[in-house]
Amino acid sequence: MKLKELSFYSYVLAFNNNLKNSETDYYMGLVEDGTLEAYMLYEKEVLSYAIVQEKDNECLLKYIFTNKNYRNNGHATKLIEELNKIFKSKVQLSIVNNHPSYKIVEHIMNKLNYRHKCFSKVYSIDLNEEYEKTFNSLNPDRLSKFIYQNGYRCIPLSMIDNNIEKQLLNTSKSEFRDPFIVEPNYKKIYNLDLSMAIIKDNVLKAYSLLKQPSCDVLEISKISEAFQERGKGIIFSIIAKTTKIIYSETKIKRLFFTISNTNHSSLSLTSSIIKNNKVTVYDNIYFYPIN
Repeated sequence: MKLKELSFYSYVLAFNNNLKNSETDYYMGLVEDGTLEAYMLYEKEVLSYAIVQEKDNECLLKYIFTNKNYRNNGHATKLIEELNKIFKSKVQLSIVNNHPSYKIVEHIMNKLNYRHKCFSKVYSIDLNEEYEKTFNSLNPDRLSKFIYQNGYRCIPLSMIDNNIEKQLLNTSKSEFRDPFIVEPNYKKIYNLDLSMAIIKDNVLKAYSLLKQPSCDVLEISKISEAFQERGKGIIFSIIAKTTKIIYSETKIKRLFFTISNTNHSSLSLTSSIIKNNKVTVYDNIYFYPIN
């Protein structure tokens, strides 16, 4: 068995339908533009392959797949072991506890002597009439109007100018005090018409980043506000505007988002929005190496 780097073109031209799906198509698209990397364990044919991201001195496993003809033979475990040899930092990963492959991943990571913990909650919301009614009961237009009267503007990232874009790419070093780094190629990753920026006096005050994995599914990857703006409600105005666009202009039917277990204010706000709806909440389990 050999470890080989997997290119986007090899994936498209050589992989049959048993080795790929819509999710791997999405991730391999990010491999093509250099955001992610892919590696495969190969003998006479592909045994297993993984898609990873090197970021902030960490190696994050985004996806791993084993050929259906060679499963239960330890190939995924072997692949992670080989990845741990070529990267400066060992592979880490997170997975929701209801994922169909969760038990398999847990078994693999336990074999590799990894530890795990729950570090966030993942919410899955069906954007139906019931949710719309509950959300509107919070008077989103009234709060947004109040925010705008105080000089704030909420606009899609597709409409920001170069000055605001520079601020967006620098939030990890600015008053946001945000450890999350906005990738320089963010335009290729996120839906810019549904990702938002809140601006006051030509200064970025808050932003959101949303992915659209499929035509009817939306994922909130990040919502952040500048440290001095916290508690003023401007985050809710982002949610209000995004929700309004979703219902009026898109075919989005389901929304996913993640909140850290330590972010008590966001957890409280989310509880008030979803309290009367059937919302599924999962634990996001983080697997990390002991050394």
